Amino acid sequence: MQELMKLAGMDAFFMTMLLHPAWYLCQSSFHDQLHRFSITTYNVQALPPHRPLQEVLRRIGTDIICLQGTRSRWGWPIRQPQQACFRKNVGSYLIYTWPFRENLATGIIIAIKRQLFPLSSVVFLASPQDRDLEGRAGCIRIKLRKGEDLTIFNLYFPTQSDINVVDISHRLWSWCEDLLQRTPARSLPVFCLDANARLGTSTLLSTDGQRLIGPFSRQSENTAGRFLRSVLLRLNLAALNTLFQSSAGPTWYNSRGASSCVDYLLCPPHAVPFTKSIHVQRHLGYQLQLPNIRCLADHCPVTWTFLHPIAKPGTRYHRQFSRSFVEAFTAEEQSSQRLVSEMNRWAASDVTQYKVEQAELAGDPDSFWGFINDRLFSCLSTFSDGFPANRFPSEFLGVSRLLDVRWNLRQQLHQIDDPRRNKQIQRNLGHLALEIKEERNRG
Repeated sequence: MQELMKLAGMDAFFMTMLLHPAWYLCQSSFHDQLHRFSITTYNVQALPPHRPLQEVLRRIGTDIICLQGTRSRWGWPIRQPQQACFRKNVGSYLIYTWPFRENLATGIIIAIKRQLFPLSSVVFLASPQDRDLEGRAGCIRIKLRKGEDLTIFNLYFPTQSDINVVDISHRLWSWCEDLLQRTPARSLPVFCLDANARLGTSTLLSTDGQRLIGPFSRQSENTAGRFLRSVLLRLNLAALNTLFQSSAGPTWYNSRGASSCVDYLLCPPHAVPFTKSIHVQRHLGYQLQLPNIRCLADHCPVTWTFLHPIAKPGTRYHRQFSRSFVEAFTAEEQSSQRLVSEMNRWAASDVTQYKVEQAELAGDPDSFWGFINDRLFSCLSTFSDGFPANRFPSEFLGVSRLLDVRWNLRQQLHQIDDPRRNKQIQRNLGHLALEIKEERNRG
């Protein structure tokens, strides 16, 4: 039985490493107080003269605003060769505009508050080189001195009636995946998109058991929705709209009474617990729509308020580990003994023995093999805090140990640098000095 556990342990460890999301903690500093940010995604359906951009930004008022369907044009400044976007100040916001391509009702804008995000905080700007994606995608990375690091993607997908909807969707997500590969792990990616996709009613879990689509997706699934579900699973992204009841329901309406949820905010599942609120602002959508419509017949802004910096935002890709790494891990005596002793206790339990008997009677050893792997997966998850290889996965065990030591030293430096702790130390030193003085007087 023990030999079977060891063999299954190697298999389960490989499976765990392949499925477990790798993250590296690269925070330069640690803060007791997290900062609150808010981000909004909204399809404005054009910006006519009676509804200027400054008015839309002022009414929404969040820290970061991603707009789709702006139909912005190249006017001033004059477009330079190979230039895909331009920036300018509009009210209290600094905006980055990706104008639409000819004969297409596209165009996107990313607006950030200048008071919170100065121009120097924008350290990266990306635009797709594909001409067919002009006005459909844009990305900026914001990095503040206190450690907050955000990568904002704004995407506008074609409708289902577009003849090239599948091809354009594939190319948009391929461009995003390429950027994610080059984005540092400390940066939190946030996707704002008008996906024109319905995700269906069934929930979706990541490979490590985290929820990517929640129970509040209440609509039939379409072709774009099936494709988006596969993207969420591949990139390890959670659809925030579907995880909270406050954001449940449609984000788009028309004058004939139809409605659908097609606008989404996506982020890694590790950022979901840092959510303070998320809402579909239907009343604001009614105020911002064109004035000649009596009922809500347009898109509605979706606003997410969250805390940042997040200690482990997590990378989006799963790293494959070599056999040499697994052998080095199993050669670590303390880790191996702990894992083997836990598995031996589990193997001797009544539940496990009953499963063995059932598998033998049914003549189906594969079912028991899966049962062993599930148990090993849960054991490794439970021991993850004590394993440098699980806390900081890398190709070599020595690198994981080094990152683990680095993390512990940074925590100690943070505790030493805490002003409240320094005051307590000063008080203790003062008391010791008084005691020493009293002892000297007695002597």
